[in-house]
Amino acid sequence: MSVFLAISPLLVVAVGALLLMLAEAFGKPASPEGFGPGGIIVDAGAGRAGELGLGSAVVLFAGAIAAMAVWMVGPDKFGKLDVLMPYLVVDRFTLFFAFVLCLGGGLACLLAGGYLPEHSSSAASSFRS
Repeated sequence: MSVFLAISPLLVVAVGALLLMLAEAFGKPASPEGFGPGGIIVDAGAGRAGELGLGSAVVLFAGAIAAMAVWMVGPDKFGKLDVLMPYLVVDRFTLFFAFVLCLGGGLACLLAGGYLPEHSSSAASSFRS
């Protein structure tokens, strides 16, 4: 059990990412008939970039909190981490950078969630040319 607690930052982000992908795949379309403006067929997650961006930010912030919690307890307190050593190193250095990357990714998701709806006309015109 202590091995799972030691790698909990990775598990939080992995399980959260899988749940977000399922929400994207099985979510309702933006319009009831499944067509966007101009008769373009939209996918299941179209029009929900803000929601998925917020969900991604929550998952990444949870990973950052888990990384900081394991860092504060100390990975040396968790026994049997030598089972992971050929594949994964869990020490304060990797936990610090997991915290920094999750925090930065969460902030980027908060900023990116509203970008495409604001710039959809300019983004669509750049793909056509």
